[in-house]
Order: sequence, then structure tokens, then C-alpha cells
Amino acid sequence: PPPPSAQVTLPGGGDGGQASSSSSSSKIGFPARSGPSAAAGGGPVFEEYWSEEAVNEGLAAGNLVRGRLHVPAFHTDRAFVVVDFGKEGKGEVFIPVTGFIGRNRAMHGDIVVAAPLWAPWRPSSASVGTSSSSSSATPPLSSAPPSQQAASVEATGQEAQLSQLRTVVRALLLNEASTAASTANEGPSLPLSVLGADADVQRLRAGLGSLRKALERLPETCEILEPSDERKGAFVRLLNPKACESLPATRPTARTSDLDLQRESLRSLVLARLRESDEKSLPLSMLGNDEEIQSLRKGFGSLSKAMRQFGDVLELVEAGSPPETMARLLPDSQVVVDQVADSHSSSAPSLPSPPPLPPPPPPLPSVVAVPTTSSSPAPLTAASAAAPANGEDWERARCRVVAVLERHSIAKELVAVLQRPTDGLGTNDSGGSADEDGAMVTANSPRPLKVQPRDRRLPAFWVEEAEAHSDSTLLLPCSGDSGKENVGSGKQKRDQRRLDAQEVARGAAAASLSRGALLRALEATSASGDGSSGQSQAGSLLCLVKFTDWPRASLSPRAEVVEVLGPLGTLAAESDALLAFYGLEWRPFPEEMEALLRKQFSDASHIVEKELAAGRRDMRHVRCVTVDPPTARDLDDAVSVSPGRTTGTFRVGVHVADVAHFMPPGGTVDAEARRRATTVYLIGRVYPMLPRWLSENLCSLLPDGDRLAMSVFFTLDHEGRLFDEEPPEICRTVIRTKAKLNYREVDAALEAESQDDVALDTTLLADLRALAELTSARRRLRVDSGAVVLSRSHFFFQTDADGRVEDIVKESAASVSHSLIEELMVLANHVVATKLVQAGSSTSPAEPSRATALEASLPQPLLRRHPNTEHKVKEKVFELIPEHLRSAAPQEAPLPALLEWCKQHWSAQTHEAVCADVLTAFKEAEYIVSDLEDDSSGDAARREEEADNAHWALSLPTYMHFTSPIRRYADILVHRRIAHIIEAESPASADSASTASTIGDASSAAEQHADFLDGLKAAVQNCNEKKRDAQDASLDSVQLALSAYVHRRGGIDVPDAVITRILLPPSSSSPPGGGAGPSSAAAADRAAASAE
Repeated sequence: PPPPSAQVTLPGGGDGGQASSSSSSSKIGFPARSGPSAAAGGGPVFEEYWSEEAVNEGLAAGNLVRGRLHVPAFHTDRAFVVVDFGKEGKGEVFIPVTGFIGRNRAMHGDIVVAAPLWAPWRPSSASVGTSSSSSSATPPLSSAPPSQQAASVEATGQEAQLSQLRTVVRALLLNEASTAASTANEGPSLPLSVLGADADVQRLRAGLGSLRKALERLPETCEILEPSDERKGAFVRLLNPKACESLPATRPTARTSDLDLQRESLRSLVLARLRESDEKSLPLSMLGNDEEIQSLRKGFGSLSKAMRQFGDVLELVEAGSPPETMARLLPDSQVVVDQVADSHSSSAPSLPSPPPLPPPPPPLPSVVAVPTTSSSPAPLTAASAAAPANGEDWERARCRVVAVLERHSIAKELVAVLQRPTDGLGTNDSGGSADEDGAMVTANSPRPLKVQPRDRRLPAFWVEEAEAHSDSTLLLPCSGDSGKENVGSGKQKRDQRRLDAQEVARGAAAASLSRGALLRALEATSASGDGSSGQSQAGSLLCLVKFTDWPRASLSPRAEVVEVLGPLGTLAAESDALLAFYGLEWRPFPEEMEALLRKQFSDASHIVEKELAAGRRDMRHVRCVTVDPPTARDLDDAVSVSPGRTTGTFRVGVHVADVAHFMPPGGTVDAEARRRATTVYLIGRVYPMLPRWLSENLCSLLPDGDRLAMSVFFTLDHEGRLFDEEPPEICRTVIRTKAKLNYREVDAALEAESQDDVALDTTLLADLRALAELTSARRRLRVDSGAVVLSRSHFFFQTDADGRVEDIVKESAASVSHSLIEELMVLANHVVATKLVQAGSSTSPAEPSRATALEASLPQPLLRRHPNTEHKVKEKVFELIPEHLRSAAPQEAPLPALLEWCKQHWSAQTHEAVCADVLTAFKEAEYIVSDLEDDSSGDAARREEEADNAHWALSLPTYMHFTSPIRRYADILVHRRIAHIIEAESPASADSASTASTIGDASSAAEQHADFLDGLKAAVQNCNEKKRDAQDASLDSVQLALSAYVHRRGGIDVPDAVITRILLPPSSSSPPGGGAGPSSAAAADRAAASAE
């Protein structure tokens, strides 16, 4: 790799141990085990980090590489250093790290420096499958991204299952074959349908795909014969029946085979994991992170109990300080492991033998090769450090980490689960509570507590002991006292225990985070477990932890608990944890801030009177209504309609809460809202961007109350076109909404055949019908002009008092109410965006150099851009069209016409499912700060820039969010800019503006302008990032609530379903928030939201 452009600076401290005593080995091993029990904390486990001087010299000489450590979510016992060789090189290369110790205390996402190793040799991906007589070649490790290797992880645990399936199939063919089917003297056979009806075959082929696919994996046992007559089914024939005569024609008994199969699968998988590790040993916490191992060990107790069943091939030892349990292969078990791994590899291609080692390279620089101080590295051997001249051999490299340059998680609060502790391999004779291994644990136990991050790619953390104080204030809940009389129903008692556990968890956070306080909180949580969330999660707490350090003598890093969220599985704790995982603010606003707002804006009527006196337009006579989901409390937009001045036209108003009036720029509330950037909506929980006194009171457009608003008026004709003779108008108003409606109420009112069936006022119903007709015509205009309209249904979750889903309500994709509100909001946002661009374009080139008093006075318009990806989307659509229809599809038609053709040839369910899948080909829309006022590049470049700033999906040249300032900070920025434009256009401000333009130093004004512009761009970028994170958190919340609902119901029936894609194989799936990134489903729904 090319040398770095600048030297690196290593973070100081953190080794926490003596220099490594291993001065001649390129790999640091575990401390030797002496006697029946392991020695705990005997000395350093990891290699000491290289000095800054050695790292810089090694990078400059090309002996070291710099990259990012990557741990696959599906295979956490492996790690790769991802090195970017640039466009001229090989791009990103995934170099495997030599085992757990080779990571040298680096964690997923850390920026590291690694020493490449070419011994032991491993074949390149191109050489796998070539013939060779060697049988001792190293298994191939692909340098492709680990996500492409997930399928190979699944196969190891299925070997025993295939072996038993082979025995059953052979027994059936030998003993129960039909004589009619065996006319050819080539071996007994059975119809495939008869074989598939056998109970043992059905059980043993589970997880292997269809029966045909399972039998295809037994090529040495049987073959599938296709009949000449298509009306007859396929047959399965036994191969080489004479060789099978000496074998027992019996099948495994159904009573024991299930458990034996599971045990053998677990054994094979664990041995494979240990064999793949360079140290032939792994921490038990790392093995427990493997989802397939988690699934297979169920029924055998804890993982350590399950491991003790394999004492003939592995042992459990303790290493590190604090001592940590590890699984390690026995020295004489390697032959057994090889036999297990190769028992069914007769049909696998042989691997090439490694080439001879190259001649010794020139000696490395002395600072790298010879340790002169305690901070110098251990030397690299010539064979391992020599890089072959051929660049392709990077695919054969391995590496070990020698320095950590940047900790990815060092400044973040990590979501982790604190469970009841284990006392390792021994037991404690003193009184205490029994953990899952049967060991006794007390508050005085010397073993620290341990937390497991929700992100499974991170290791488990030892919890640093907090300073004990106020422990006496954290008492057990009264409902757990043995002397209390039990009253009430079972549900009431469970609810009370859950509330008690939450109270104790809050006490642990408020009073003390010492070991004793956390243990008591865990004990209370264990007593409260009732399985209400769909799985047993008793005795666990959700916490926020922060990395502190990773001593060389410890197998796991250390962290401190900064906050206890609550018992695992409860709605409040899980929701808080979900936001914390995505880096969103989950804590409520300080009570001092809420109290200050109540005091500052205590009298809404006084605020309205003062604004009316200052010239704000009084529009309280206009009939305004809000239409929102049933549970919405932050009502930030209302609509109105009245006859236009010209016959046949309608004056439509979109009225948006004037949030910016209550948030002066730079204030405390503004700074907090700027940081949060968006309101986050989860199932049963809302995390507002603004304090509730504003979001649910002063700024919410509640009925029968005077509210400040920013109103957008535009005139439409009966065909939905903007009426040019009455241009749009934006003004500051006072409104009074007449009704608070929800989507279902509006749909029911518009679909009612008579007035008697409608509970709405006749005038409001007439307004809604007029708006429905106008927006329907407006929607047709947008589609005709190229707008992309996708059919998507809307779902609402009905929850109980605890936030659990009780029912799922589906609203049709053709909902008139949703379309009505969407079209009006889109048009209002377009009108505002046009105003922003016009105001920015009218600014003279010299004007930005004048004093910029406010961020809102910057001429650069804020826009929402959506790039054009029509070609890619059309390719996706044609992939989904069946082959027999593909030739008839309009090849050259625009995307809207193609989707309309699909709608006519598919059922409604299939069309909606395809629309959801097509969204994965959309790019996300984003907020930008545009520079359209710069004319220096000419008309052609300006037109190209305008096209780049357009919103493709909506088919609008300019677009920007304006209608939701309560829940989006970007809208507040636009409100301030619009208010500044309105004020600048007023006659009273013209004289003051001309006077102000002559005041101030030009250089300081330009510097001030640049500072405000940088701050605006930073705020816009934060809005983009927080919006994406909030959408991912909301989607994860839906998945969690839906899975819990389905689990409690024992499954649900659906009238119809269309499978559009397989997201992940079952063995590679990860819990929400614990994988390597959002799923493709999350990307699709996020793209749908961004297209609004």
C-alpha cells in the first residue's frame, strides 16, 4: 500500500500491563494451564502496542497497513482488517486477522495498524478447486467481504443431520421399496412422495430445504429419477445396494434422535469454530454471541453446561484478569476434529498445496525488527513478514493488529444488557442467588459484573466498580416482601412486580451504580419476570455503558455503567435503548426548561393579542381543520378552502404552526432542538423534538383555540392547476381550527352515501369534498408530468396501557384522506421552495459581504433534493416482471407508465408488494444548501445545477419541507428564512435595510457570513443524519412490536401475502439493532418516507 501522507499519532495509555515476554513469536498465546484449574491473571495475554515511531516507520516502509477492523455480525469469532488500496489498486481488501489474540484488543470499527503475514500460507480464491494430491492444505479464507461468506457458516451444524437422514433413507429403500418400482435390476426405489410422507424423513430434512434438495446432498447414497410420463412423480433409487447389504437397515429411534441430532450439531459447530481460531480456543462470551450456537444449545442449560458434554475434545479453562471462562481444544483432539470436519467432504474439491516459501527478504528496519525499549514491537520473522512481489498475493495475506489509532466506540454510549453474573467454573459456598450455571453469586463476590452490548460485533465488557455511596437508599420493592399479603389478580401482581422492577432500576441509576445496587436491581428484575414480552427476559437490565480501557491482562475490555434504562423487555427500556443505539436523544427535556417555557409563555391569549397589534393577519374566521392519525397530539398543519375571486376557482390555505416565533435563534430550546433535529415515533412512544409545552400545547393547532401560524394561500382551478392571475401568498396569521379529524373519519365521511351517516358539520363536509376533488385532479397532473406514485398501504397499531400491540389496523393504499393531505402539503412545500429560490436569486452578488445579522438572512436557499434514478428503477421493475409478460411490457415507456401497465396486469396485492420492493432502487432524498444565485458559470451550468436540485419522484423543479416544524428542525430553518423574506419585502424594512448596508467592515462581514453559512450547512447535515436514524429506529420498533404480537397470538392469519425477497438466511439473522446495518426492508421504507 502507498505510504500515508502524514504520520500517525498513537493514543496514550491503555496497555495496563507489562511488556510482552514473547520476543520471538509473531503470535501471542494464552497462558499455559497448570493443574486441573486454570491460572487466572498470570500475566499479559495480548501483545504490547507498537511505539509511535515504529508504526510510522513501518507504514512508510510498507511493512504495515492501516485499515478498519471489521467483525461480521453472523460470525463474531472472525475479524478482518479492511484496507483501502485506492482506485488504482485493488480497492477494499478484507485481510483476516490471526485469531482472537491477533486482534490485540481492537474492536469492531476501530482504526488500526496491522502487520501483514504470509505464513501460514492460504490459497487465493482463484486457486480453490484445482487438483492436488496434498490433503493437509489450509482451508480457504476468501478475501471477499464477509457478508458473502454467510452461506458457508450454516453448513457445519448440518452434518449430523444429513448423516441421520442418509441412514433413514437407506433403511426405507432397503426394507420398504415397492416391487413394482424395482423392475430395473439397478437397486430398490421409492416414489419421492412416499419418501416425503415418512415422519422421520420430514423431521430430519427440516432446515435443509425441500426433500429433493436434501436428497441431492446425498449423491453417494441415492439418486432422483425423473419419469418419462409427466403425470407420474419422481422416484428415488438407492445407489450401490450390494455395498449397503452389510450395513444395518434400521433407522434411529424417534425418542432419542432429536436430542442426539441437536447435540451432535452443536458439537460439530463448536469444534468448527475452535478449529478456525488460530489459538484453538475462544472466550465463552464470544461463542455465546453466535446465533446458531445460541439456538442449538437450548435444552442443554447454559452454554458452559452444554460445553461440558464435550469433555473428550475440549476443556473449559480460565484466563486473564479478571478470570474469564474459555473453551479450548484438547491437544490430542485435533485428529477427532479433522474427522468431524471432513466426514462428509468426499465430494468437495481438493485444495492446492502451498508453494515453497520465498527466499528470505532483506532485513527490516532495526526499529521494527529489534526491540530496544518496552514500547518496541516483537520482531516479525522473515517468512511471515515478507510480502510477495505479486500484488495478487494480498488475497493470501493474514495479519495481526499492532496498534489502535482510533477507538470507534470510545466516546459513544453503548446499549448493553447486564445479566445476573456467573462465578465461572467454581462455586461459592456463601449464601447468595444461583446463576444459570448453578454457581452462587453474592454482592461480596470478587468477580466483576459483565455486560453484553446489543451490537453483537462488540465484545462483552467487564463493569468497572463504581464508587459505592447511598447504597442504603436502594431498597427492594415492597411487593417482593415475604410478609406482605398477596392480593389482586395474577395480572395485577405481575404488573406490580414489573413496576417495582422499573422503580428499582431507576433507583440504581439515581442513587448509585455500585455493584451492590446493580445486583439488587437485577434481583428485583428477576422477581418481576412474567414473560409478557414474548420470551423469558427475567434477571436482566438494559444499560448504557462507556468504554474505559482494555488492559493487556484481560480478555475483555472494561466499561462503566453511565445509566440504567430499566428491565429488559419492558416498553420504556426497550424504546430508550433503541434510540440510544442509533445515537438519538432519548432523555426527556429538563424540567427546568419546561418550567421556564410555562413561565415565559403562560398566557396564549396575551401572545395572540400582541401579535395582532404588531400587524399579524387575523384569519380566525377561516374554516380550518386538521387531519392526522388518531393518536396524534402534535398537530402542526391545518387546511382550508373557500371560493376564489374568479368563478370556477378555489382559494386553498395550508396553515402551519409558527414554531419559530417561540424559539429565538441561539436560545436554549433552539440549541436542543437543533441537536435532536427530529421527533422520533415508536410504537407506543413518542420522543419529541420540542418540549411538550410547545409541541402539544402552544404550537399544536388544537380546535377552538387561537394559534399563531404561517399560512400559504394558492388558487386552483377545477383541473387542479395553479391560477396565475392570483399568485400564491405566504403570510403570518392567527387561526382558529374548527375540528380535529383523523384519516379514518375523513374517509368514512367522503364515502358515506347520505348526510345522515356523517357526524361532521355540513359546511366542513362540503369543504372536504371540494378538497378531495381538487387534490385528485392535482394528483393526475403530477402523474402526467412524470411524478412517481407508488401504491402503499398504511398500518396502525392499537396498543394497550403497557404499550403492547393489541390489534393491527390496515388502511388501503387508495385512502382518499391520505392523498388529500399529501397533495396539499406537497404543493405548499413547492410554493415555499419556489419563494426561497426567487429570494436567493434576487440577491445581488455584493450583498452577502454585508453584515449578516441572522442565519435566516443567508441568501442560499434550503432545498430537498431527490436524484433521478429512473433507469435503475426501471431495471428493477423488469427484473420482477414474469418472463411470459416481459416481452409485452412497454420497454421505452417512462416509469409512471410502466408502473401503470404493471397495475393492470397484476393483482392489487402483487402490485403493492412490487412497489415496496422497487423502492430499494430509489436514492434517498436529502436536504441541501443550494448556491443557485451564483451566475458566474453561465446559463448551461446553471440549468444543470437546477436539475440536480430538483425532486425527481415528485416531478417538481424545487421542493422543501415547510409543513411540519413541530417535528422537523429543517422546517424551522425554512420558517425563519420565510419570515425574514416577508419582513424584508415590507415597506417599513426597506429604509432600515439600506441604512444597514453601509455599516460595518467588509472583511468582518464576509467572515461573519461564512461562519453563518458553515453553521447552516452543519445543521442541514445533522438533519439528514438524524432523519435516517429516526426512520431506522421506527422500523425496528415496528418489527419488535409485530414479532411480540405474533408470538403472543401464537401466529396470525393473513388473507394474502406476497414474498418479494429473502432478507437473510435464518442462521445469519440478527436482532434489531444488533446487526451490521439497516436491512433492505429498512432501506425501502426509508426511501418511501424520503419521497414524501
